[in-house]
Amino acid sequence: PLNSTTPPSNTTILPLAIPIPHLQPTYPYPNAIIPSLHTTCTTYYPTSLLILNSLYPFYISLPLHSTRRFFMILRQLHSVFSVATQVQFSGLPPASANTTCRLELALPAAGYQHIGGDPVLDVWSVQREAGAGASWASDATENGTAVLFGAVSGEERALTASRVFGSGVVVVGERACNETLTFQMGLRDNGGVVVQYWDFVNLAPPAGPVQGWRVVVGC
Repeated sequence: PLNSTTPPSNTTILPLAIPIPHLQPTYPYPNAIIPSLHTTCTTYYPTSLLILNSLYPFYISLPLHSTRRFFMILRQLHSVFSVATQVQFSGLPPASANTTCRLELALPAAGYQHIGGDPVLDVWSVQREAGAGASWASDATENGTAVLFGAVSGEERALTASRVFGSGVVVVGERACNETLTFQMGLRDNGGVVVQYWDFVNLAPPAGPVQGWRVVVGC
């Protein structure tokens, strides 16, 4: 499977659920959803998104690689060309706080993303120092040091169900908080004759529309 240097911002988010009873989220790759956030939830946004490109396995300074808010995954044949992204959060509650961090994806609106090939992405938890660079050669999913954390389906029906039943928020998984949490994300399968891809800009308040990866604490 398988690059916004700004301090993490905290906000309280109250998503609006719009239930439609006649739709049922029963698909091959359903996304886990949560209908609402309690008012005490604190939300943290990524301090860094780093693009990992198999064509340039040791580069971290090319224009695409040096972006900090752009998320991109792409794959047709893993042996030929793949793009993954490392997403890092810093300034989270320390391990001593004994609290839970939940990774979520606020789905981008249709006009704020590029997606195709019904991608299913795997999310891996990796150990990285805050602010550390990343390249394809350091991709922990390639060298076997990553831990599978969760998955997100980009299939159209799964995304529709997530928007309808989960207010457009996909819950990826939970783990004990640490001051820095790092995840690497890439496509699960080869696309074969189809190129699988998904890209968008990760936006945090006060920018909008708010979309992309976030960690939620306190609920």
